[in-house]
Amino acid sequence: MRIITLVLSFFCIFQTKADSYADVGLPMIHVFSQDDYDAHNQNWDIEQADNQFIYVANGNGLLEFDGETWQLYATPNRSRVREIEIVDDKIYAGTSNDLGYYQANEQGILTFHSLLHLIAEENRQFGDVLSVVALNDYV
Repeated sequence: MRIITLVLSFFCIFQTKADSYADVGLPMIHVFSQDDYDAHNQNWDIEQADNQFIYVANGNGLLEFDGETWQLYATPNRSRVREIEIVDDKIYAGTSNDLGYYQANEQGILTFHSLLHLIAEENRQFGDVLSVVALNDYV
């Protein structure tokens, strides 16, 4: 009888210990469908800002996720956003034949500021911007 009690105690102790580790080490994962964020099904790049918001370069523009809701911000030419890089309070974006940055206004709404005017007119048909890189104080 002592052996049975000892064996049962042994299993109870280790089962309790195993239960306490059930959630440790496993990341909380939530898969979002295209219906959840109501935009194009193709996403090209993902970045997280200092405010913990998630930004996604999407086939319809820039997606913003605040942890509860999705918001789509289109580009002026309604092209896809292929690459993003977050520096301070600006989200630099490469699109089709345009490049620039999104920045929040006083109401927190992101607006796109094109930098295309800095490129000579004969060089403005460059296609998709596939890489945006921040290096020191430069993007």
